[in-house]
Amino acid sequence: MINKICKQCGGNFSTEEDDLVLCKKFEVGEPANCVDCRQQRKFSYRNESSLYRRDCDKCGKAMIAMFPPNCAVKVYCDKCWWSDKFEPVKYGQDFDFDRPFFEQFAELVGKTPLPHLIIGNGENSDYTNYSWANNNCYMISASDYSEDCYYGTYIQRSKNCIDCTFISDSELCYQCVDCKKCYDSNFLEQCMNCVSSDFCFDCKDCQNCFSCMGLRRKEYHVFNKPCSKEEYKKIKAEVLGSSENIKSFAEKFASFKLKFPHKFADIENCENCTGDHLSNSKDLKYCFDSVESQDLSYTSLGLKTKDCFDCVGVAGSELCYETVAAPENYNLRCCAVIWPKSTFLDYCLLSRMSNYCFGCVSLHKNQYCILNKQYKKDEYEELVPRIIEHMKKPSKAGQAGEWGEFFPVKISPFSYNETIANDFYPLEKVEVMKRGWKWI
Repeated sequence: MINKICKQCGGNFSTEEDDLVLCKKFEVGEPANCVDCRQQRKFSYRNESSLYRRDCDKCGKAMIAMFPPNCAVKVYCDKCWWSDKFEPVKYGQDFDFDRPFFEQFAELVGKTPLPHLIIGNGENSDYTNYSWANNNCYMISASDYSEDCYYGTYIQRSKNCIDCTFISDSELCYQCVDCKKCYDSNFLEQCMNCVSSDFCFDCKDCQNCFSCMGLRRKEYHVFNKPCSKEEYKKIKAEVLGSSENIKSFAEKFASFKLKFPHKFADIENCENCTGDHLSNSKDLKYCFDSVESQDLSYTSLGLKTKDCFDCVGVAGSELCYETVAAPENYNLRCCAVIWPKSTFLDYCLLSRMSNYCFGCVSLHKNQYCILNKQYKKDEYEELVPRIIEHMKKPSKAGQAGEWGEFFPVKISPFSYNETIANDFYPLEKVEVMKRGWKWI
């Protein structure tokens, strides 16, 4: 174990032996920042729900975008950005070995068109982001294969759900959190297979339960006690009859929950796993919201993910390091928002179905590009190792090199308070500006 001081927050953190083994596997040095600062940095490249009205910088079409009109980047609508006429290599530039890589990359981000939203294959769901195959949805983010859902995030394969977070395979739910396969229910948390139930916590296979905690396979219970069907309906109608009653009862239920032991973490059918909301997985270290995954460290939002370190949202991916929002990809290092079926990318942003590229933006089915400039295979293989060695060198100020470190917050195309970084690591404007980061 190596004890270090985080170069961003100044706090103490340790890098354990198994972490060093993984860093060696990815051919990067040991982390210079603590886990939280590393995650904060990646989150600053994920704007899920701050949406604006602006025009496409190519065709002039009015659209909804995750970039405001006065943002210093070019933004294209779906039709223009996915068009074969858009050639990202047109914005390519030579690598300058007299300048830092991140400085050159920031220039490339500033001139290469970016997509207005991260969506696709949906219908009547323009006001969504980081979402796929949704129909008739409004103001949901990080959600897929859902229908008629509104005001929520991390909603999967669900219908007619409002104000929900982290729910899957559910229908007719309102204000539910961390629930699976629930129906016609309100105010549930960490419940599974519950029907027509309200104000329940950690209940499974229950039906017509109200204000219950930790029940299994029960019906017509209130405050964990059985009651008649008539009594149950009367209590439910009285509480749900007005917003004032709901608010008052929510406080009462919160006190009721404190009377019961709470499980330390939601970990089910796992081996050698630490974190929370994990299932059917093996060898996960400090991971969250991951299912059917293996050999992950400091990773969240993983589904059938394998051999990843310090990642967020890499479902179906393998061998990824310090990467965010990159499902179904292979061998990525320090990338953000990569579409499926990409391989062997380093320091790429918002790229689609590309292979063997370094420091590129908005690529589409490209190979052997560096800073969006096209190279031959042998030229690429000769130049990349030289760039990596250049990035390993300490800065003139004596700071650690760039290689192995994710993109700095200050060059993110988003303002800090637009991103989920401010949701998980809230800062005041004065502190953000002090650090040299953007604020809108």
